[in-house]
Amino acid sequence: MVSRESTSGPALLIGLPIAAYGAAKIIRFSNSKLEKVLADYAAGKPLSRSLKRKLKPRFFVQSVKNAVPRGAG
Repeated sequence: MVSRESTSGPALLIGLPIAAYGAAKIIRFSNSKLEKVLADYAAGKPLSRSLKRKLKPRFFVQSVKNAVPRGAG
């Protein structure tokens, strides 16, 4: 008999960590969790430390296109 070597081993070693990372992102960050955080924040609850660390100043910079000129409003 001729033995066949499995070629799925290397693909599994590469694909498994990528799939696990994707699954972890889906579990941790979902639209329902986002809506809950936004509702809690609107109700006056502070953001968690982990979320505060992820916020960057560039997220709060107003683009020129959306800026309101001074004295216009």
